[in-house]
Amino acid sequence: MDGWLARMLTVKQWDDYVRFNKARADKEMCNSVQLRESILHTLQQTSSDLLAQHTATAYGYRHRLHEYNMSLDELYYQKKLVSVFAVVPSVSRRSVDVIPHIGSLSTTDPDLLRVSAMCGERDDSTVLFTCIK
Repeated sequence: MDGWLARMLTVKQWDDYVRFNKARADKEMCNSVQLRESILHTLQQTSSDLLAQHTATAYGYRHRLHEYNMSLDELYYQKKLVSVFAVVPSVSRRSVDVIPHIGSLSTTDPDLLRVSAMCGERDDSTVLFTCIK
């Protein structure tokens, strides 16, 4: 019985103990709110960084794709030019218009090419060829 009586608290001691526990719980709740805000801020910052990286990567990809398509168009143009000059090698230094065959190609078709070359010792005449698919 001695042990039990020794563990008994007065009302004042119990009140102090409850106030201490409440203060400790309030402090923990405050720390929890701060931690939650910090986590939310970190998540928002990470999301913002990822969005910026996504935007930069998408722009770089579109830019590279545009360069690729421009290069591909240039190669297609050069291939057509070489094939035209291979058919008529004597016209290599004249202004040459390659026009589509009426009905087979539209005016927006990439087969419609205009090749301007410097004129040499010959006259400034224009030679017309018809591209046939």
